[in-house]
Amino acid sequence: MEKKKPYKNISYSEIMKLLNSSKKTQDESSKLDLYIQNILDEAMATRQITLLEEKINDALVSMDKPLFLELAAKYNKLRHQQQMLIEKRRHIYNKL
Repeated sequence: MEKKKPYKNISYSEIMKLLNSSKKTQDESSKLDLYIQNILDEAMATRQITLLEEKINDALVSMDKPLFLELAAKYNKLRHQQQMLIEKRRHIYNKL
């Protein structure tokens, strides 16, 4: 019996086109995964900021200056992190 070649009727250039298209699909998929992960990270940061804002308001109402200063520092750090995530998301989106 004769062994059949899987690509018997397909030329080398057609095989390479198929391989390149599957590689592009994998690259696009990994970029999409990064984009989705970034959106989830941004949503988590936004939620943490919201919770921190509530704690800051409580510290203001109770006039707890040391707590307010501590929470304000955390808030600024989180806002910076959120802005970095937004920029990263825009960068990833432009490459999709």
